Amino acid sequence: MSASSIALPRFLAITLLTLFSFFTAESRTLSAAEGGAWVAPTGWVDAEGLWAEVPLSFDGSSASYAADQSNRVGDGPWLELRFAQAVRTDRALVVADFGFGIVDAVSVEAQVAGAWVPVFTGAIANDADAIVPFSSVVTTDALRFRFHYVTDGYYFWLYNFAAFSLPAEVVAPQVTTTAATSVTATTAALHGGLTSDGGEPC
Repeated sequence: MSASSIALPRFLAITLLTLFSFFTAESRTLSAAEGGAWVAPTGWVDAEGLWAEVPLSFDGSSASYAADQSNRVGDGPWLELRFAQAVRTDRALVVADFGFGIVDAVSVEAQVAGAWVPVFTGAIANDADAIVPFSSVVTTDALRFRFHYVTDGYYFWLYNFAAFSLPAEVVAPQVTTTAATSVTATTAALHGGLTSDGGEPC
């Protein structure tokens, strides 16, 4: 985060975090038992041209950042973050500036079947790993992010963004059967095959 006229040192933001920030999203936990993996975007769209250094928001480092330079009250500009291929996901990792009486919410939307669908609006931790849970599971190749400002005069920063790619969904297997052969009064040869394992190899 920085003021439009002076920069706020990051160590000060971290100090203020211990005094003022609060959590409404889960702490970051990566469950090996759950499967899946975090996936970083590979491209972006900045429709208003108000974001700076966008690739630094998904380089995996919390020491670098993209800056929202809109400097306005209300909704900041959307930053659309695109993935190399569609991901099935129910959460995002967001590391960003938050709070200080300047930003009171962030929003995330998912592009589903060509339409933008809201999946999260709320508070996050300041400058710390925050996993934001979506309102539903979505399959998408793009998510978009923005801040909501209650005052102007500041640039807020997005340090890191990723989506959690859920493991393949397991459904009931599918089988086919054909007519029995070698039928006698007491025996027969039955024939069938597995056409789909439902996502979990048998």
